[in-house]
Amino acid sequence: MPPQAVWSCGDDIVEAVPLHPGTGEGSLTDLPDSVGDPLGTLPIEGASVVWKDHLEELPGSEEIFDGIRRQCDRVELEIEAIARYHVVGGTSIEVEVHPESDRETAWFFLKATPFGILVLQRGELPLHAAALVPPGGDKALLVAGESGAGKSTTSAILVQRGWTLLNDDISRIVFPQGAPVVCPGFQSLKLNADSLALLGLDKDSAPRTRGFKEKYYWHVRGGRSACRVGAMVVLDDPEADPADSVRLVGMSVFQELYRQTFRPYLVVPLGCQKEHFLQLSRLAATIPCHRVSGVPRRTPSDIESMLRRIAFDPEAGSSPDRPGSAA
Repeated sequence: MPPQAVWSCGDDIVEAVPLHPGTGEGSLTDLPDSVGDPLGTLPIEGASVVWKDHLEELPGSEEIFDGIRRQCDRVELEIEAIARYHVVGGTSIEVEVHPESDRETAWFFLKATPFGILVLQRGELPLHAAALVPPGGDKALLVAGESGAGKSTTSAILVQRGWTLLNDDISRIVFPQGAPVVCPGFQSLKLNADSLALLGLDKDSAPRTRGFKEKYYWHVRGGRSACRVGAMVVLDDPEADPADSVRLVGMSVFQELYRQTFRPYLVVPLGCQKEHFLQLSRLAATIPCHRVSGVPRRTPSDIESMLRRIAFDPEAGSSPDRPGSAA
């Protein structure tokens, strides 16, 4: 019998589905971060990580945000007892590992704020969203949401059902010929213990991440080619009763895209506000954006069916979010 993912609601098992080939226990590797996202290798051609024994101070630098300093094209940040980082001109990230830390831990934290800064320095758009392509599809669906809304669990459900993962947490959006394209990036899903249990995965076989939260890696062999963006969904209010998705309209699309920018508070201090505004405006004008509530209260079949419908026909089947509506 093939491995299955078990989805439960309270004490009742409501659904068990076969896992997509290649997503069984063998995907829980000892060091999935080094296997799926090779340590020190950035998913950007021409960009590099440089490990340093010591990083020089930045004379004349200015603090642009709570411990983050900038000097010309260099941005410095330090994560206490982990590492110091210099993000340089959108081309490299220099790392000095703290004596009490190690490269694996420094690499884990590098893939968050330092990587987001690198993307902004390059004049590109970092969105706090996963990106997946449905079976038989040729456009990516962005899956965004606040912490706890079910983004990573939703991504894992889709992967188990044959979707191709391009990014887990930060989606790098570029605009060749004006069309939004998402580039492949880091592809190790980070799941909490409850999510692993819901997905039928063994927590004891999953290595913990190096972060401050109790999460575990699930390595996914994702896609390696850039893909046109077709639509975006924002997972909202995990405690709400399941309802039809709501399609955002007008200025609410731009506002939601701004909220889903990775580290939006750094856009102005880094001097990226003009390019960022143009990118958000272009994206808001070209892709539909939907809000979906109550994801943890839905079955995997319901989740996959709704997101598949949005991916293939993003203009249909959703209630528009009109000004003054409850949504």
